[in-house]
Amino acid sequence: MMRLEEKPFDLYDHEGGFDVVADKEILDQWIADTEGLERRVALFDWDQTLSKFGAIDIDALTYPAANYMHILLYLLGGQERLTAIQRMFKELADNKIRIIILTNNAASTTKAFRTMAGLLGGRPRIIYSGGAPHYGDKGKTLRGLEEFSRLCVAAGGGRRLAGGKRRRQSTRRNRKHKQQTKRRI
Repeated sequence: MMRLEEKPFDLYDHEGGFDVVADKEILDQWIADTEGLERRVALFDWDQTLSKFGAIDIDALTYPAANYMHILLYLLGGQERLTAIQRMFKELADNKIRIIILTNNAASTTKAFRTMAGLLGGRPRIIYSGGAPHYGDKGKTLRGLEEFSRLCVAAGGGRRLAGGKRRRQSTRRNRKHKQQTKRRI
């Protein structure tokens, strides 16, 4: 399809993506460790995590002869990896763990992408984080959702002094340090 449409090469990352052996072991341990919890969510990124590519052309999904399983085979790095991810999603669903794909990829807003992602199994929820109002900040996107508002707390920057007051600008600290260094010499 890409050759027919004269599309540029995709951003394939042969080392990138979810490692279906090493990362799956970590996931399996998390599933075991959280077994008694009432609500669990497995959160995945799409580009260079589930997919082995840095982007997907939306036009590829809407091409008249598009076959979503073939596109998945291509994007996920072949049959072995696709099958492993499908097994993993089934296991998550069997353990009553919700699956969310959080992505900045604009293709995720299309019905075609959702259909293709559905072929992975486990009924993943797709959350697009690339548009307004957070423009790619996945933490802010999650905090904006009621169900994650308490989970994803924004980190406050800078060190605080007693009483919650912030330190002065680092330039003042640096100036003081330089003066002390000069005195020692």
